[in-house]
Amino acid sequence: MRRSKYVICPICLVCLLTTPARAQPPTYAAGFYNLSVQAAATDVVCLENAGGFVTELWHMSLSGVGVAAGTINVSILMRATPNVGGTFIAPPPTPLSSDFKPATAVMKAYTANPTTLGTLVGKVREGRWDITTQGSNANPTGTLVLDPFYNPNVSRMVIKGSPGGIDYYAVCLSFNGGGPAASITGDMTWTEQRQ
Repeated sequence: MRRSKYVICPICLVCLLTTPARAQPPTYAAGFYNLSVQAAATDVVCLENAGGFVTELWHMSLSGVGVAAGTINVSILMRATPNVGGTFIAPPPTPLSSDFKPATAVMKAYTANPTTLGTLVGKVREGRWDITTQGSNANPTGTLVLDPFYNPNVSRMVIKGSPGGIDYYAVCLSFNGGGPAASITGDMTWTEQRQ
């Protein structure tokens, strides 16, 4: 009988069989429905981190109806400092397991532009959204779905640290100061782990 040139290490095999699976990090989701957004909006939705945690954004989606039909240039961007002012709501995050503690990150959805935008680190994704009105399209949603990094082998956007520190503080979805007023619906999903 021909012997195989490959040798299986019994100790390594035991390690593979007994190594526990990696636990799912605490995961949260939050969303809003029919939020009125002003014309020429800047940041529309932001996920802001709390100090001491590492937050990774996994999913973001947006749909809506415009007061008038138009095209909106949409960006996903990262900021080193928080926005100041403006009018927003903060939907309460829902833990996706009863084992998870309450979320520390805060999701903000703006109905009026921030008076001062946080320090821009850079833009990560760009898109053009052709938004419609209910009277101009049989499907009035004009849906835009954004999975910033859906490939599990690609690093996701990570925010951590305190405002103004060396780490990124917020991930925002921006309309870049253009487009018509709109009524939008959206959600975010993210994970949190202590540093």
